[in-house]
Amino acid sequence: MNGWYVAKIWSDGKLLDSESLTQTELKALADPNRLEMMERLAEEPRYASELGRELNLDEQTAHYHFEKLKDANLIERVEERDVSGGMASFYRPRTSLHIDLGNEDEEFQPPEGTDSYREFLGDSVDGSELELSVVVGAPEPHGPDQVKARDGHLAGRAGFVLGRHFSSQGLEVVKDTDGYGGDRLVIGGPRTNMEAERLQDRFGFEFASTGRYKYSLQTPEETYTSKKVGVVASSSGEPNAFLLAGVGYGGTLASLEVFESLPQLDVNLSGDTTVVFEGRDMDGDGQVDDFELLEVG
Repeated sequence: MNGWYVAKIWSDGKLLDSESLTQTELKALADPNRLEMMERLAEEPRYASELGRELNLDEQTAHYHFEKLKDANLIERVEERDVSGGMASFYRPRTSLHIDLGNEDEEFQPPEGTDSYREFLGDSVDGSELELSVVVGAPEPHGPDQVKARDGHLAGRAGFVLGRHFSSQGLEVVKDTDGYGGDRLVIGGPRTNMEAERLQDRFGFEFASTGRYKYSLQTPEETYTSKKVGVVASSSGEPNAFLLAGVGYGGTLASLEVFESLPQLDVNLSGDTTVVFEGRDMDGDGQVDDFELLEVG
């Protein structure tokens, strides 16, 4: 997952945010090869093997990424054409969808709400530039519980937020089992993300084990056991560390809702900040789509 890009996605001339994309679309776009494929397909229709050659991917890998884009309904077939004695299907991005990987020569214009993220991220931001490792749990069995993390696609949601507010492509997605350095945004709790475990002493709260596969969130004010409770927190130092995590998966999903809503929160985000909340399912579809603030410290 190294080398991940911040992408801007446009539809009908409107810059989309992560809430405008389905989870399937986010998963499909949270990969640099597929983002590059989307940008090239926007230039002119291409077929899978052709893109593979352009991106120096073997044929099996190219078709794998191409199928992910098709499964997410991000591309559409426009024609079939004879290529070297065989029929090839040419695709382009779904009508009106455009991927922009950025142009270093363009002057970046931050949108409304950027000051909230600048306040939260502190000196990890230099002007409009942001250098940050986004750390997700490895999908392979790892850690004391040999857990397979399933939070990786959430890096896409966080990346789209940051990509709207900062011009840098200095973001890199890494697994908690990889080597990395510098400031970091950690997604997922200590059971699925070992970096969250390593950083716990930096924050004024603790994810405490209460039994096999069970955790609680303990703050100076309260102990929370609901799996939909989570935190968005920052800790300045060497390195600067930021955490989006929950007691369970629902809490981690809620942490993304909170992160996407930072400009709307009436809280002080400067310095070391901890926001505790509980996720809510407002439309009854079984997915966290809102939150209730519980503590701010």
